Amino acid sequence: MIFGGCSFSKYTPSSVTETYNQKDEYIHAHVDPQYALGSGDIIDINVWREDDLNRRILINQSGEISYPFVGNIQINGMSMFQLKDIITETLSEYFINPQVTVNIVTSQSKKIFVLGEVRQPGMFNMFGPTTAIEAVSMASGFTRDAKKKNVLLVRGGLNDPDLKSLNLKAALKKGDITQNLALQPGDVLYVPTVAFASTERFFNRINSIIRPIINMEYGLAIWPQVEDTLNISGREGSRSTTQIQLIP
Repeated sequence: MIFGGCSFSKYTPSSVTETYNQKDEYIHAHVDPQYALGSGDIIDINVWREDDLNRRILINQSGEISYPFVGNIQINGMSMFQLKDIITETLSEYFINPQVTVNIVTSQSKKIFVLGEVRQPGMFNMFGPTTAIEAVSMASGFTRDAKKKNVLLVRGGLNDPDLKSLNLKAALKKGDITQNLALQPGDVLYVPTVAFASTERFFNRINSIIRPIINMEYGLAIWPQVEDTLNISGREGSRSTTQIQLIP
């Protein structure tokens, strides 16, 4: 999806360009007009008939970008429409009716994880409101062994994780929207297998995909709660007494 927009310092590593080209169609189809820009996001800015003003920009850690005629702009939390208005207003002082567009190339500021019995588990960008079912779709759907009626949503940090069990089978078959929750940046969606959800399987997912971002201790610490929420047999020894929130 394209929006009249903004401009910033050039950022053109080949790896970013390749990622953009491969996912361009998907990204444009899923970007929310009110998507809040954030640090780490990469944006394309184009001005019609003004090639010298076209830029691919990385929003820096302070949430700022720099663009010709405009200078440095703090854009953290802005929508693309808001940024477009700022850029267009400034360029209007130098050009007649500038036509500016902005494309999201990569979202680094909003990530979710979809793990377990999905076809392509991993980390995914959020370009707007994303439900649990949409997240599974981003991971290419359930495997045939997926336990759809007991999907685990992990939210929050290590000290106070919030775990919810979602019945996505009911959401898909009966249209039960109470089970198809909207996800938040940093959420982990774990789809167990029909037969069992083992400690080893859970740890392997955490280790292979989340470990570069979330320490392995996170998985170890919340596993007793994962077992409780999934209603599976736990390991020998003590069980966690932490309250687990279940969606009725």
